[in-house]
Amino acid sequence: MNAVRFLKEPLLHFFLLGLVVFGLHAVLNSGADTGSRGDPLLVAITSADIEWLRSTWNRKMGREPTPRELDGLVASFIREEVLYREAVSMGLDQHDSVVRRRMAQKMDFLFKDLAEMAQPTDEEISGWFDGNRERYRVPAHTSFTHVYFNRDRRGEGVENDAREVLEKVLAEEFDPSRTSSLGDRFMLQSYYPTQSTDSIAREFGKTFADSVAPMEAGRWHGPVYSGYGLHLVYVHDRTDSRLPDIEEVRKEVVRDLMSERKEKVNAAAYREIKSKYRILVENMPYRESEEQGERKE
Repeated sequence: MNAVRFLKEPLLHFFLLGLVVFGLHAVLNSGADTGSRGDPLLVAITSADIEWLRSTWNRKMGREPTPRELDGLVASFIREEVLYREAVSMGLDQHDSVVRRRMAQKMDFLFKDLAEMAQPTDEEISGWFDGNRERYRVPAHTSFTHVYFNRDRRGEGVENDAREVLEKVLAEEFDPSRTSSLGDRFMLQSYYPTQSTDSIAREFGKTFADSVAPMEAGRWHGPVYSGYGLHLVYVHDRTDSRLPDIEEVRKEVVRDLMSERKEKVNAAAYREIKSKYRILVENMPYRESEEQGERKE
């Protein structure tokens, strides 16, 4: 049989076609979980699987599993794997919102793991900090004592009462720690150490916090309105807002930089994967579908 005749043999064509089909199937299913060596009916539990089961139990229970407990863990793992494969083969994973959401979540985890592989360099950390310095600004803090006047109890005369007490404490230089008896009983504390403007606002409201912010330290001020009523305020101490050095907030900077990196990796990976698909959205003015796919009216 000469070479030309051999190349025309149907048996050779069938053999080559079989190789192509087999190779294409292997490529398309290379990422599938089909058991050891591609055998879909083989469930192989490796030593790594057993160690994972053992360490998971240890973290949860605070001790090593007994041999009988480990046998039970392996049996449960095998049962889950068998039922999972059978469910996939039956198509039970299709059109299931819980399964779809879980698989999408696992892809997000894979993207984030990629972002965490390389730790940022000192130059990257410094660059991030320089570009986001305001994010780490240390807010101003104020320590103060207040005397409370209950508007419901005192009625229309509440402001006059507060002003009379203010004149008294200014004239007689009252010790701020001994002035609580000059007003009404307050449901919370009278002395507030080292409070930021935001924390004061959460306690007394924004109007009160904004009024206290510019007050000079070492003297009485007021009356100041809040949601509770009126107050006289003695400012003990104030520290101005400032921008910290990078070493003061390095951990926060690295955390935020890595978070942004994860988001970028996630978005880039999603765009790459999505570019392989044609997006079709029915009866909805979906802008992305017009750019990357089609809209069906």
